[in-house]
Amino acid sequence: MVVFGLVAAAALGGCASTPTGETFSSLAAPKSDSALLYLYRLDEYYGRGLSFKVLVDGSEKANIGNGGYLIIPLEAGKHAIQVNGFGYQDVPLDIEAVNATTSFLRVVTTKGFGGFSATLTLEPAQQAKALQELAGLKREPERFVDQAL
Repeated sequence: MVVFGLVAAAALGGCASTPTGETFSSLAAPKSDSALLYLYRLDEYYGRGLSFKVLVDGSEKANIGNGGYLIIPLEAGKHAIQVNGFGYQDVPLDIEAVNATTSFLRVVTTKGFGGFSATLTLEPAQQAKALQELAGLKREPERFVDQAL
């Protein structure tokens, strides 16, 4: 039983996962032939040490740590966005990307019963609210995304 507790604590606490990129300062301009998605995670206590995988249309694009954000270029059309992590139930979200536009999704962690189960959801955010929440967050490196915006 003690071993289970230690494993669970390690999974929920993990090692620090703080982004090290530049601090958000302003929005990037989307190109006329693509859309931009800002996906961000507020700096919160619960799940602080964990980094979550970000998938777009089933392909892993990056990891997002506590207090981090990503800028993901998307082709016009429908896309399945998903964020998942060990021990978390994830709820994917379908979005419609429109060329030359910017959209915002916030990663929300909801603690489950006893702290041993939790849910990851994605909530759309209006630009004004997203800009307030992005202030102070650090950019994560997107591994398989063209970062030349």
